Amino acid sequence: MEVEEMNIIDAWMNYSKFHMRILKAMNHTLMEEYQLGMNDFYLLYFLGEADEGELQQSQLQTLMELSQVRCLE
Repeated sequence: MEVEEMNIIDAWMNYSKFHMRILKAMNHTLMEEYQLGMNDFYLLYFLGEADEGELQQSQLQTLMELSQVRCLE
């Protein structure tokens, strides 16, 4: 591999580790303060952002899958 490719891979790995640390910290805080997990947070977030606070179940399922938080629970 070239040096530039290694730098990109290293940057991606560092970003991924940082992102996971933030998600774990947020999950911990949500559990401690509100007894909510990340999936609960995303569900409430997506509903709050939706027009009139409503989404079809299929839309919500797609958004939840895209949020990629299942790895924490």
